[in-house]
This record gives sequence, structure tokens and C-alpha cells, in this order.
Amino acid sequence: FDDLSVFQSWFGFRDIGQKGRGSTDEEMILLEQRKNKTVTKLHEILRPFLLRRIKSDVLTDMPPKKEVVIYAGMSKLQQG
Repeated sequence: FDDLSVFQSWFGFRDIGQKGRGSTDEEMILLEQRKNKTVTKLHEILRPFLLRRIKSDVLTDMPPKKEVVIYAGMSKLQQG
């Protein structure tokens, strides 16, 4: 980032530590961290119960993938 204001807008650090409306104070940061920690913990708990299927398991009659390599020469513009 070449500008501090762009960095702050990307990561939500605008007005950090300042009091007033729209500012980011320590309590808001801690609340956001707790919320993220809760979501992460929920993902860890639910991960073994989530159903993950592979296309080959679902579509048994699907033919195997074919791969064809075709040579295409470079144009005069590409050759430089």
C-alpha cells in the first residue's frame, strides 16, 4: 500500500483509538475478535459432520475426461 488511508480503509483501522461516532475503540476490536473466535470454533466443531461429495461419486455414468493438446503458433505481433 502506498497510502495510509487506503491501508486503513482495507483493514478497518480508521480512527483507531479515538473517541466519537464512527471510531474504532478497543472494546469494538475485542468484540470483533471474540465473534471471529466463536465462528472459528463453530467451524471446527461442525467440520466432521459436513458432507463432502466428489463428482465421480455422484455421477457414476460420467465418461472420463479427455484432454486434447493443440499447437497454435505465435502471430507476428507476438513474435515481436
